[in-house]
Amino acid sequence: MLNHITKDKIKKEGLHTIKAIVGMKDAAQIRLVAVISKSALAAKKAEGEFYLATTLFDKTGTISMPLWNSAEVLSEELTVGTVVFVTGTKGSYKDVPQISMKTIEIVDDIESTAFIPKYKTEVQILVKKLLGYACKIKEEKYKKMLEAILGIKIANDSYYEVTDKGKWEAFINCPAAVSHHGNKLHGLLMHTVGVAQAIDYMVTSYKTFDGVKVDPEDAIDADLLYFMGIVHDYCKTNEYTYDTAISRKENILVGHEVFLIGEITHQNILLGNLFTNEELSKIFLIEMLHHGDFGRYKLPEHEKNNQPLEAQLLHQADMIDSQIVGNIEKIKVPKDK
Repeated sequence: MLNHITKDKIKKEGLHTIKAIVGMKDAAQIRLVAVISKSALAAKKAEGEFYLATTLFDKTGTISMPLWNSAEVLSEELTVGTVVFVTGTKGSYKDVPQISMKTIEIVDDIESTAFIPKYKTEVQILVKKLLGYACKIKEEKYKKMLEAILGIKIANDSYYEVTDKGKWEAFINCPAAVSHHGNKLHGLLMHTVGVAQAIDYMVTSYKTFDGVKVDPEDAIDADLLYFMGIVHDYCKTNEYTYDTAISRKENILVGHEVFLIGEITHQNILLGNLFTNEELSKIFLIEMLHHGDFGRYKLPEHEKNNQPLEAQLLHQADMIDSQIVGNIEKIKVPKDK
């Protein structure tokens, strides 16, 4: 049985992050507190026995740690989500960094979620921005559908009530990706606000054209576009898990686009068929096309010119946030050492 310790028994001086360990030379001494994100018995090639293939995770990255002895016994204690204090040396296998463990102890008083990176911006600041964009929706049926999907009732741009805690908390906590922009806690909310912000610029900026006052809403269905901007990625809550590390759920065979179509269909029935089949078909098409050429669903070449303008604009808003902000994060955001 492994020894159990508490965090106050671990000397903070000399602790390494995974990112720091990866940059070390082989045989360097390491001390690390991390969470086990993968743990599985694997067969040794020569002896016909098992070793325990584990992966450690912290806010700076992941690294493998094969455990060669007492694998079956250790597998019962070193399960996914277990926080451990490890000493040993940095090694590598086929030029891939790994840890050669000397000692390992289970840390009882650190939650595994403490190792998942999250954005510094307060959630309620992001929520307030989101409410502001949601309140720009004028048509009641879009507002009702939005509230049903998110699990809230919006009073104004500063106040809301939670009607479905599970749905709402999943939305505001979920990451938006595993390895790209939004791959932190609250990433989905952050990305959604960014897309809505880009849409707001599209809708509000073209007040004059060639010296003539115009209303952009003559050319754009603004309610539809705001609605889609806010809900287009909502069903990533069905795709990602983030209990111990951010990853895509196993055996999920379709993307969030398909899940959202199912969610809207379900909510439309519960709301007394607010949307006609024709309106739903347009919403569904916009959702399926919002990844543009990067998506799984593409229109045949001869139909591309017939896609709704809102589909093109949603895709562009999505790209503005994911690509521009993604690059800003790479360049400007300080990295953990």
